[in-house]
Amino acid sequence: MKSTDDYYLLEELGQSFNETLVTKLLTSALNHSEPFTAAFVNVCKTPVKSIQKVVAISEVQFTNKKNRIDILLLIQNGTNVELFIIENKLFAGEGAEQATRYYDAVTNGGEVENLKQKYGFKGDDQVYFIYLTLLGDQASNNKFISVTYEDVFKYLNKANVVDDTLSYQVLKNYLTYLHVKIQPQRIALNQLISKKELQLYVDQFKIETPLGKQIRKSYFEIMLQELTALYQKDFEFEKEFPSSSANGMMKVSWRKDNWLSSSDILQRDDFQSNHRIVLQSSFIPNNDTIHIEIHYETQPYYPQSQLKNQIQRGVISKQNENAYRRNREAFVDLFHEKRNATKWPDGVIVSRRNTALTFAVVKIPIILGMTDNLQNDTFDSLAKRIGTCSQIVNQTVEQAWTELSKNRVL
Repeated sequence: MKSTDDYYLLEELGQSFNETLVTKLLTSALNHSEPFTAAFVNVCKTPVKSIQKVVAISEVQFTNKKNRIDILLLIQNGTNVELFIIENKLFAGEGAEQATRYYDAVTNGGEVENLKQKYGFKGDDQVYFIYLTLLGDQASNNKFISVTYEDVFKYLNKANVVDDTLSYQVLKNYLTYLHVKIQPQRIALNQLISKKELQLYVDQFKIETPLGKQIRKSYFEIMLQELTALYQKDFEFEKEFPSSSANGMMKVSWRKDNWLSSSDILQRDDFQSNHRIVLQSSFIPNNDTIHIEIHYETQPYYPQSQLKNQIQRGVISKQNENAYRRNREAFVDLFHEKRNATKWPDGVIVSRRNTALTFAVVKIPIILGMTDNLQNDTFDSLAKRIGTCSQIVNQTVEQAWTELSKNRVL
């Protein structure tokens, strides 16, 4: 049997990073444990001198129903009312301008008065915005005070906060779990980021860790920074935000200006010459190999479902769609003919892929574990190899365009 010293309830239940559950646990502790509430406001460095009344509510909907607070904490402090708007983040990232949207929603339009009235508080008010995170992330809006779970844990221990309330006991057990199991990984992540060594990142990708999402994000940002620093004059880069199903994996697309047609997909007479070519990658290695997809898309890009809808509605004629497909097929065939006759860097493999968007994949090996005075890859050397391959793609694209134009296919 496990001893009570290393028994962590939420870990046992498989809910260690269930953000909704942890938010409700925090809310319960704020409601039922005055010692914890007093400690929490001290961690936030807010001047709350006395607590006469406390109400904490999770998942509070704003009046406009467009935003929702993770935790709303109201404290009657003498004749004053202190409101804490708490955004709780474990591993989830901040939504697009989320902090600013919350700040604007609370500070404009009488939202504070509505909240005070709804929960029975009277007096002059002061609002504090708290960004509670596992790793010390900063909110995009500087009005938010950054607080970590480790900050809370350390304060509770230093101040010797004791309370028999059940919700406090469970929360303290959870905070101890984070300190024992996650804090060492957080320190290792910070060291990883500070060193910026490619080998260390690749090694981490082979290990299951709760901080895998943060490691991927840090690696991606370093890789993108290196690539854009070298080639921002040659290519236009566009970062794509991850979907909720993408496990936090980010991607970037890059292209040349002449890879886009001047015609718009909805211009019926020009649809057959419509094209948009882009390179896309997450840079995350698969068996120590980076995959770069080459796309031939519509200009501007439309998802296949929207494209089909436009065709079904007659916005795009079937004749023009068929012309576009034939044109794409002719270009793809010629591209692969040209790239087969092209000298690529050692170890690079280019293969054909037949999907609605991707027509080729460039596989670039990461050189690691070398001996005999051969150099291992760094972020800089890997970025240069990606850039070299991108330049070769550009040459091949231009050769294919030129030949097809002469034959009046484009």
